Amino acid sequence: MVIQQYNDPGINRWLKLGYWYTEHKYQFYKALIGGLILLNIPFWLYVSYSMVNIVFLTPDQSVVYEELVRQRTEVSEIHASQAPKPLVIRDTFSVASASESSLNPKFADFIAVVYNPNKEWFMDVMYRFNWEGGSTAMDTSFVLPEQETALTMYGVPVSGLPSQSKIGVISTDWERLKDEIIIARISEMMDAVELADSRVVSDGQSSVVEYSIDNSSVYSFVDPVFLVVLSRFNGEPSAIGFNRALEIPGKGGVGLEHRWLRALPTGLQVSVYPRINFLSNSVYRLPGSDARIQF
Repeated sequence: MVIQQYNDPGINRWLKLGYWYTEHKYQFYKALIGGLILLNIPFWLYVSYSMVNIVFLTPDQSVVYEELVRQRTEVSEIHASQAPKPLVIRDTFSVASASESSLNPKFADFIAVVYNPNKEWFMDVMYRFNWEGGSTAMDTSFVLPEQETALTMYGVPVSGLPSQSKIGVISTDWERLKDEIIIARISEMMDAVELADSRVVSDGQSSVVEYSIDNSSVYSFVDPVFLVVLSRFNGEPSAIGFNRALEIPGKGGVGLEHRWLRALPTGLQVSVYPRINFLSNSVYRLPGSDARIQF
């Protein structure tokens, strides 16, 4: 049996291959190592050439480096184009406070009619009023997108009524509104709350303004504040004040009044600026419900 296996052609072929490998394996290892060395020679030659070229042969590359880091996009221009526009200050006035019975008051109220020209930006403004020889304390107020409103300060001690007062905006915090639904709701609610009618009554010693506010939306608004301004035909205010209501019912209205301890001129125009933050869900209620609405 053993002789027959070695006479098998297949076994003889494998035996010859194994014998050849045993005889030549050291030459095979040498050839493999030499081949790997030959493969690495071009790589190291290229690396050496590149190093010599960079260090000794290539001229000053500062221009290339400057070109790589050069600002190709005017970032400042992009930021300027996307930045919100500043608050527009239309008029600033000072008037005697409601408790003053003379035109040479010890206390004065200040008002600045302002406008937010941005459709997508909510503003939180820190401000103060200044005049020659004095200034008020700082106060903050919000201004909704594309809203005309009034920034005020009440009961400021003065030595006579300041003739030329100015408002100084100390800082502005911005909030960008990206949801078109929220922007549309704010605009709709601002249009829904409006002055319905008003009248000014004076008995020669004091004056009172009676006015009503209508709300055409389906929502009730809680704790609203209204700034009321009585102006002459030229737009100059004669008196300012504010009223706070518990709520304005949806599809309803509210009647308010404000009194001054002095006689006011006749023919005054009544303007009312609602101070309701329609961006906040906390001001919304459904009629007959105390539950807050989550939009």
